Amino acid sequence: MKQIILLFGILVSCFQLAFATSQVSLKVTNPTERQIRISYELDPITAKQRIFRVKLREDDSASFELSLPNRIELQMTYGNITVPIFIGPDDKLVITLDGHEGLESISFSGAAAAENQFLAAYTKAFPVGKRTELGGGFLPFWVERSVLAEAASGDVGLFIDYVNRTSDAKTNLINSYQGVNSELLNRYKNKVKYQAELQKLSFLIYNQQVMTPSEIRAASQRLALVNINAAKDKSLLENEDFKEYLKAYAQYLTIPNNGSQNEVNGDELFKAIRSDVDRTWRHYLQTELVINAFDYLGNPEFGLDHYPEMKKDGVSQVYRDRIENAYGEVLNLSPDSMAPNIGMYYVDGRPISLTDFSGKVVYVSFWASWCKPCIAGFKKYDGVRRQLEEKGVVLLNVSIDDDEYAWKKSVASVNPRGQNTRATNVDDVKRAYNLASIPAYYIVDKHGKIALLPEGASRDLSSAFDEIIRR
Repeated sequence: MKQIILLFGILVSCFQLAFATSQVSLKVTNPTERQIRISYELDPITAKQRIFRVKLREDDSASFELSLPNRIELQMTYGNITVPIFIGPDDKLVITLDGHEGLESISFSGAAAAENQFLAAYTKAFPVGKRTELGGGFLPFWVERSVLAEAASGDVGLFIDYVNRTSDAKTNLINSYQGVNSELLNRYKNKVKYQAELQKLSFLIYNQQVMTPSEIRAASQRLALVNINAAKDKSLLENEDFKEYLKAYAQYLTIPNNGSQNEVNGDELFKAIRSDVDRTWRHYLQTELVINAFDYLGNPEFGLDHYPEMKKDGVSQVYRDRIENAYGEVLNLSPDSMAPNIGMYYVDGRPISLTDFSGKVVYVSFWASWCKPCIAGFKKYDGVRRQLEEKGVVLLNVSIDDDEYAWKKSVASVNPRGQNTRATNVDDVKRAYNLASIPAYYIVDKHGKIALLPEGASRDLSSAFDEIIRR
């Protein structure tokens, strides 16, 4: 998640002239710190945040302005106090608090005072406890430890009572506030609803290793889970609890018939999302999945395999941008993407580049003189490589040797079939083609695009190359 740090006094909107300006003033008695942190979400899909800090003046007051297009919910943190702040365009809000008494002392006046008194009361009544991550690296979600402590008993009836009791308490508090912005109250009603659904899913996911498939199905029925496809309002993505519920539901889709497995792999999750989640939420979850695979698990191949399928499914540009920004140059290697150009030279020093082979199918083999599997592969598959050459396929052997002399000596000794070159800029080629290891092979079609062979041990390589040549 990218965060933008702004100093006090700088307006935080990129579109200042188009938005109305809101003013917030703060007065802190008995201050324990000299700085207040403000954050808010710019985009619920990308989860991009804007963060800035406000310093207390000598008189223990502070103020800042925001250029806003509509009402938003900020997070204000002072010391160990974190409280949501509701504010809209042109609002003037005054906040006072005691640094020692914290949340108990906070009060509001001016615009949106009633809404912020509600938020403070809700935060005091239902503070967020310590959380634990569930679901594994592909699609993790967060659950409060107190919820998992209740789930640990394995008694679904007692757990349902716990969920209903806590949800009722939250709902009663929300309903007790009259004259508060209805949009804000509805947002918190959804928050309560999807916190409860997340808790129910957590019970199943947490206990799946000690439950049989039939027990999981029976517990699912008793928990009366809400189907993910019942929700259609995309503004729910502004609710963090809803997004955690989505990720937990995707995990749940993989367990009813599997029972005591340790961790779901990414392919199972992607398949479950594709099969059982409507388009409204499918692309959000798939985007989270492929980005997590790359950013947190170091598995770019997962995205390279599944992103083309998402594009065929009509994934929107906002999700495409998010994936492509995360993967960067790695996505240049996805099927039908233009192959990154390679600057090279032959043993005699003549320069050549990949684009010089436009109009021909090129089989690129990345290798090095020190790579024994590379050299063994040249020898073992020389017959296959000869057949490809006879079909008109260019066999382009690109060395990524750091030592030019070692490369030339190895070419003279091994004499790999095809055109033998060395990359002009080895580091650029390694980065562009994601060469974490070699040997590595790529097929570039006549139009300069990456092509893939069919999967499976029974594939007919000769026919597959014939198909690529005919394109």
